[in-house]
Amino acid sequence: PTLLVLVPIDQQKLLLPVLLRLTDQQERLSPFFAALIDQEIRSTSTPSTLFRLNNFATKMMTTLSMTIGLEYIQIVAPVIRRLAKSDKSLEIAPPRLTAKDKRLENMKRLEEYVRELIAAITDSVDTCPPLMLKICAMLWDSVSQRFPQNN
Repeated sequence: PTLLVLVPIDQQKLLLPVLLRLTDQQERLSPFFAALIDQEIRSTSTPSTLFRLNNFATKMMTTLSMTIGLEYIQIVAPVIRRLAKSDKSLEIAPPRLTAKDKRLENMKRLEEYVRELIAAITDSVDTCPPLMLKICAMLWDSVSQRFPQNN
């Protein structure tokens, strides 16, 4: 909380790269991220809005991902690129479907992309930066404690 008060909002995104450079090992940032995660989860009423606001915690998680996860994200990049280049609809929400959309076909296509992404991630977990793995574990533990009905 003190750090949040000391760092002006417009400079918060600059904080994490500095912290990463100041520490010998990125694992030393675990307590910092544990506190951010805890604060975000305590202040959120539903799991669907976690890390959706433009706040300090969200900015720090984004900056961390971009700083230490940039190489790792290249593993899933081909699936994401293919998805982005596709002209096929993935819309499955009934109110958003157009006349030419076929919900079941879209759902099958979406499921295939999700399967590919999950496979790319699980097949490459041993190349994921240790701090990212630790933060994912912290997120899972904290969210499942706060919202046990959504496991």
